[in-house]
Amino acid sequence: MSSDALPPVGLSTEELQRRLTALYRADEAIGQSPDLGALLRALVQVAAEMLGADKSAILVWDERTERLTCAAAIGFKPETVARVSLRLGEGVAGRVAASGATIAVNDAAADPRTDTTITEAESIRSFIHVPIKIGNRIYGVFNVSYTTRHDIPADDIRLFEALALRAAGAIARARLVEQLQAQEARYRQLMENANDLIFAVDTEGLFTYINRRVETVLGYTPQELLGKSIESLVTPNSLPAVREHLRRGLADPTYRPSYELELIRKDGTLAYVEVSSATLMEGGRVVGRHGIARDITERVRLEQEIARRQAELSASRQRQTELRDYIALTTRAVEEERRRIARELHDDTAQALVAISRRLDAVSDLISRSPEQAATRLAEAQDLLDQTLTSLRRFSRDLRPAILDDLGLVPALEWLMSELGREPHGKLVTRCEVLGEPRRLPPEVELGLFRIAQEAVQNVRRHSEATAATLTLHFGPTETYLEITDNGRGFLTSEMRAESGIHLGLAGMQERAQLLGGTYTVQSTPGQGTTVSVSVPY
Repeated sequence: MSSDALPPVGLSTEELQRRLTALYRADEAIGQSPDLGALLRALVQVAAEMLGADKSAILVWDERTERLTCAAAIGFKPETVARVSLRLGEGVAGRVAASGATIAVNDAAADPRTDTTITEAESIRSFIHVPIKIGNRIYGVFNVSYTTRHDIPADDIRLFEALALRAAGAIARARLVEQLQAQEARYRQLMENANDLIFAVDTEGLFTYINRRVETVLGYTPQELLGKSIESLVTPNSLPAVREHLRRGLADPTYRPSYELELIRKDGTLAYVEVSSATLMEGGRVVGRHGIARDITERVRLEQEIARRQAELSASRQRQTELRDYIALTTRAVEEERRRIARELHDDTAQALVAISRRLDAVSDLISRSPEQAATRLAEAQDLLDQTLTSLRRFSRDLRPAILDDLGLVPALEWLMSELGREPHGKLVTRCEVLGEPRRLPPEVELGLFRIAQEAVQNVRRHSEATAATLTLHFGPTETYLEITDNGRGFLTSEMRAESGIHLGLAGMQERAQLLGGTYTVQSTPGQGTTVSVSVPY
């Protein structure tokens, strides 16, 4: 208690005790009042008790309206309280507010400064008005009033002024607290309504605060995440980054990184955020991290979609290039095959037909002169005709084997491998294996698989120098699997030239497999042979 608030000397013991008790109650009321309104109500109660007054009020200066209005009162009628509205210099209270000096009136009826409308309505005979100053500015006027005439001693005035002084300090503190609370409320409202996710974690990475934005970003309420670890929200891909940034941030208070995280929503879907964080300090001590996380899910998804579309476009362009190359290679292969057929027809069939024609001419000349020689030449022509017919049938089988249409894929592949084993040059052991339950496939599938096998067999015949070759046909539950393996010289697929015959064959096989909706692979190593694999779904 300050010396200004000490009770005056010369008072009776009972009066001294009463006033000391009132001052202690004033200190207690000031200390326990939760807000400014409660503080003002406590002060008028204490003032009335401390000075033995019948009424007490605090008038506050409103800078907006430039009026003194009643903020707290005890003993006054409600209608009187509502009616109080004074300008500076108006009435006794207005004079006190304007001058900053205390005015005590012993006889209100006789004092010309008195507003009789209030004193008569409230039966006030005596009163004291004391200014409440905060710094150099008037906050308001403190009043105590008596309904009986009262010769107000100077000691009571000093005591009341001391109380007003204490009240000013308490009011200043209460106003500061209210301002801080208002700022905190505005700041909290700003954080709660922010478009970004605002959060704070302790040194263990447990959430101590998170705003409502988390509901739209992740689907959790703030209450569900308080006390939970930030690690529970991140994917395994982002977990190392979270741990590293928390570790570095706790070790270095100046560490302020920006980074992206992949988070798991409550419904299990993924969200992407861009995080900026800083060290959280209290009393010079690191207590955690706080930061802002901006939802960039739509941006990331757009970037992913753009990347996917670009990959598809690139694949499409690559596909177009491959198709152009394949068409060019196929065109060359067709022309080469036509030249081969024309050459064989010319060298084989045409020559044979010429020979037959000459023998028939000879028969015509000899039939009358030497029937025996004519018969011999006719037999020779018959042999040449049989050979030519066999050759033509072989051409026909190579172009489109009838066995494929008549008996199906399995017999056609068995025939293909048997023909490979009967090659006149070299010793080549062949084997054809059929696994699963054989079945007829759609004609286009059987033809496609046969052509792939035919091309693989041609590669074995022409390029592999193999001594053994195996064809495996597996009828699985969901797909048909074809594999042709040889133990030949093999090759490096990465070094295959586009214009080579092997490359043409491989490209053709791949194209046929893709047209059937299947997959195609070729595995080859120099000196270890080649395996061609194709799988086609049902």
